[in-house]
Amino acid sequence: MTQDTQLLPSQRPVVGIDIGKHRHAAAGVDPGGRDFGQPMMFDNNRAGVDRLEEKILTPLRAMGSVLVAMEATAHYWMCLFFELKRRGYEVVVLNPLETAKKQRRRLRKTKTDKIDARSIARFVREGAFGRSRIPDEPTFELRQIVRHRWRLQEVVAQLQIVALTHVDVLFPELPDVLRPWLKSFRALLRTEAGLRPSLLLAQADHTRATVTSASRRRIPDSRIDELLRCAHDTIGIRRGEAILDSLLRSSLDLIETIEKQIDALDRQLAVRIAGRSSPLESLGLSPHIIATIHAECEPVAGFRNSRQLVAYAGLDPATFQSGDPDPRGGHVSKRGPKRLRQALCLATMGLILKPGIFQDAYRRARGRGKHHLSALVKTASLLARVVFRMLHDNKPFNPDHAQARGNPNQAVGETPHRMPADASSRA
Repeated sequence: MTQDTQLLPSQRPVVGIDIGKHRHAAAGVDPGGRDFGQPMMFDNNRAGVDRLEEKILTPLRAMGSVLVAMEATAHYWMCLFFELKRRGYEVVVLNPLETAKKQRRRLRKTKTDKIDARSIARFVREGAFGRSRIPDEPTFELRQIVRHRWRLQEVVAQLQIVALTHVDVLFPELPDVLRPWLKSFRALLRTEAGLRPSLLLAQADHTRATVTSASRRRIPDSRIDELLRCAHDTIGIRRGEAILDSLLRSSLDLIETIEKQIDALDRQLAVRIAGRSSPLESLGLSPHIIATIHAECEPVAGFRNSRQLVAYAGLDPATFQSGDPDPRGGHVSKRGPKRLRQALCLATMGLILKPGIFQDAYRRARGRGKHHLSALVKTASLLARVVFRMLHDNKPFNPDHAQARGNPNQAVGETPHRMPADASSRA
């Protein structure tokens, strides 16, 4: 790092960029704090960046080392960020929540892309900003894989919901007898009769054999008898049965195709996690949960203490109070990566089933009258603190250390480094 780049932002020329999908806005501030020229719009392509460099960056570069700042708006900032880095500029990426909070302080309700770009430049020049954490290439790749997997899982869930609307019309009693999307349900849908009640009843012996075989005899004959009785007494509309059955088969085809892709991604994630020798494997979590935590947390050095990771995951309490206190307490903030929050909560659901500090924390919260979901989130915040210490120290989970007394919110670099065990008593 050169001597110029070690200067404070208030001593350097700063360029703020308001990110858009196809066009961005840029505004510069010179080392003296004066506006540099007029804000400009430029396209999100090489010609646009060349124009930005010609009009603003190169003239300001003559005054000192330019600091470029932009918001982390969805994924639209990435191409411009790496292009400017390739051209030798120092670029910082800001949390949009920070800049939005700054802009709300303005007395005048004026908002344009150019005004926002100027505000970003002045905000950075004040120096009170935090840089967003930019992952290295392996973590970036892992993040893309896990996010794609979560999206595919959501698509499967949506397809299942839509398909069940057809079941509700065709055979509304079926989900009460046969759990949707299990092997027996799918096997029945694949038969010639499908889920059409009249054909299920007409082919009763085949229906019985299909359900018994698919469930490996786990579904008793009494429930199959109930299924056939429901097929006889159903209030299904009895119209368009062939079309509805065809749509259900089509939905099942799509669901199973996507599930195969998810399985392939899971295998790929398992290989990547094995290559990382992740300490999180000691918790007994599934590879895609471990991969999600790594992808969304790294680099963990960007967090000073475990409280910051809890807040980053959106598991910190959000209390808005005016007048008398609300005895019910607040909800969690739900800010930060949704996937990280989901992964921590899913991991917690498995961990509270096993004896240990997580089960103890969950039971304590339930003993204080907390709802299941509230107790689960409380325990998930404990898991986030444990994850912080494991990733920071690069050590597996040690239940003995976890039971030792230590401060889970201790800043990195202080001693002693211990698992945040006594946090379970506060969860």
